[in-house]
Amino acid sequence: MIRVAVLAVVLAVFAAQTSALYSPKSAVEILTAKNFKEKVLKSDEPWLVEFYAPWCGHCKNLAPVWEQVAKNVKGLVRIGAIDADAEKSIGTEFSIRGFPTIKYFPPEGKKNPYNKKEKMKEPEEYQGPRSAKAIADFILSKLTTKYITAVSSKNVDSFLNKYPELPKVFLFTN
Repeated sequence: MIRVAVLAVVLAVFAAQTSALYSPKSAVEILTAKNFKEKVLKSDEPWLVEFYAPWCGHCKNLAPVWEQVAKNVKGLVRIGAIDADAEKSIGTEFSIRGFPTIKYFPPEGKKNPYNKKEKMKEPEEYQGPRSAKAIADFILSKLTTKYITAVSSKNVDSFLNKYPELPKVFLFTN
């Protein structure tokens, strides 16, 4: 009887540890099937979303990197994670075939070809290295516009000399 109770406690602790990779206090926003459309698809902000499974070893390895990315790009892009194993409808909708899968959702959508009104966001799958720097570089490449420019030591002088009358702001990532 005591062995059964001990086994039940061990299983409960193990289940709690594997049920989620991110805590509510995390810099990563926890997404669900209930809030995904409102938070990501209807948002005017860009999102980078990790579709994960809590039992997946690669997902567990990515979790600290994903936390670092969320801290590094805070204010530029929203970083989210959804347990696509538990939220199968979202996984199916976005053709998730393996874990972890990372998709970039741009800030704007395209008009729906059927009703010409509702905007549809077309996510882009990130397939680069799983390092905080590589993911941040990917994000910055998506944000580059006439107002936001990725600057390195190689092009900092041209950046500073272009439009000398305008103020410049630098955001650093590591």
